[in-house]
Amino acid sequence: MNKYLYKTRRWVLGREYRHMAKIYPGFKMEKKDDGYAIYWKGKKVSDSLGFEVLRKRELKNIFLVGSGPSLGGVDPYLFTDKATCTLNGSIQFFLDVGIVPTYHVISDESFVENRWELVKKVLEQDELIGFYTPQALSEICKRDASLLNGRKFIVFENHFKNYGEKALDYSDVLNMSLADDRLITSDGKIGFSLDSSLGVFSAHTVMYFALQLMYFIGFRQFFLLGFDLGGSKRRFYEDGASATPSHLDRDYDSAIYPSFEIVSRLVGKGVFQVYNCTTESRLPSDLIKKTTLKKCL
Repeated sequence: MNKYLYKTRRWVLGREYRHMAKIYPGFKMEKKDDGYAIYWKGKKVSDSLGFEVLRKRELKNIFLVGSGPSLGGVDPYLFTDKATCTLNGSIQFFLDVGIVPTYHVISDESFVENRWELVKKVLEQDELIGFYTPQALSEICKRDASLLNGRKFIVFENHFKNYGEKALDYSDVLNMSLADDRLITSDGKIGFSLDSSLGVFSAHTVMYFALQLMYFIGFRQFFLLGFDLGGSKRRFYEDGASATPSHLDRDYDSAIYPSFEIVSRLVGKGVFQVYNCTTESRLPSDLIKKTTLKKCL
């Protein structure tokens, strides 16, 4: 979205609705019993799925595939019979060799804007189930709303900032958690949601969104790939001038590390299992156990 338009809309909408500033005026969602109806410029273009459509009691393990440079040394054909969830641009790892992952998460409208040709390719995959924020969907509609027609996707919100509603303050989220043990947080800012229909915590990394979303639909063992979290090169598919900004260093100590401390405690309680197959990862093994990919296949 044009920076001037975004700043103007953010000022007009005010603090409580500023999460709506990156949503174009022509975009609209209407809540249904099992998801949302998606509209662009007054015309219905698609229906999203509801979470209940995907929820299963016993799903096997899943690979959550990030975009770290370590992914460049991995053979994508190892995952042809595995459940996989790719995150933003990491889907290129599979699509480049004709493999379609099971799930794909787009959390950021800027990814749609900066990698539009890849997003168009993503939306051509009939088998793929997507998880998209309203902001990402709005950016897709602005470019080609017809691409959503017939697609299978679920809408999720960024850190309890619901479409068309006032964004919750951290204190509001904390109060929600005091009444519902599916939300685990001590301050409303850093936390983990065991029920994505209530909302998800961000940790400023799409990997964290995916972990909560995949837990909610039924997975209980997670293998993290391409989760480097540092180094001069941020994403395996970018180089030099093609690289988009990353805030990993800024967010690591304040959001990413403390969020995975909560994950570590949940692992210790037997809620689920998480293994980091990125041995180069900045996240220490005493927090999230590191292991080799070979042992996870």
